[in-house]
Amino acid sequence: DEDAKKAETKENVKIGIEYVFPGNEDMTVTFRCLPADESKLAHLKIEQINAEDIKLPEGMAIASPYAYDITTEGMKNGDFKYDLSLPKEDGKEVGIGYIEKDIDEVKGQDIAKEDIKNVDKSDIDNDTDTVEASDLDHFTIVFPIVLTDKNPKIDLCHATESDTNPYNKINVSVNSVTDQPFCEVGH
Repeated sequence: DEDAKKAETKENVKIGIEYVFPGNEDMTVTFRCLPADESKLAHLKIEQINAEDIKLPEGMAIASPYAYDITTEGMKNGDFKYDLSLPKEDGKEVGIGYIEKDIDEVKGQDIAKEDIKNVDKSDIDNDTDTVEASDLDHFTIVFPIVLTDKNPKIDLCHATESDTNPYNKINVSVNSVTDQPFCEVGH
């Protein structure tokens, strides 16, 4: 149904088949792992969402005219793995953001910064006009994302002490969707 900007497979999903969103060959889903029990498989549903209908926090922007809500009826998150390709602005280095909410909770609503998650940068590959992610294991609303703030705050930070001595080294992992490479910092 290209006019409604929704698509659904006619059959249950299969491993190795590239599912292409109608009218946009750069938006694809390819399953790499599926449940062995065929009763746990389902049809793939994708709904295109106008990026202007998603109100991201200041300093963040969707790097494409659209986001995509990827769902199935009955397939349990974690029981599958898939590769994803999304269209993006030509030549821009972007990340892949996602929001784990229903489409009605996202369209036209203000989205809090803590509601936006990012695919790990090590799982992302930027091509000229697409951004790809591998080994995703859940369905959600996805979009290419870029930070527009010149001095962005760190999106995700996880610090752990290397041992119980507070004067010893602290390891910090930083995951951000800036044009800077993914980094691990230690003192």
